[in-house]
Amino acid sequence: VQLGYDRVFWTIFDANVTTLAAAVVLMNYGTGPVRGFAVTLIIGLVASMFTSIVVTRVMMEFCTRNETARQSV
Repeated sequence: VQLGYDRVFWTIFDANVTTLAAAVVLMNYGTGPVRGFAVTLIIGLVASMFTSIVVTRVMMEFCTRNETARQSV
């Protein structure tokens, strides 16, 4: 689990930062509904990044903490 999340962290981070950059541009140059969409997008990205890095890691460590709890894929 540790090795898998260490390898995937930068991929998740890069994808979210790229989308975050687009949201910041929309927020700076957009007006009205476009700016609201950008704010909503930023909030969603932060929540998604937290969930994909922290929450799923905790869940996977919980499921694989015992040798007998391993699941086949």
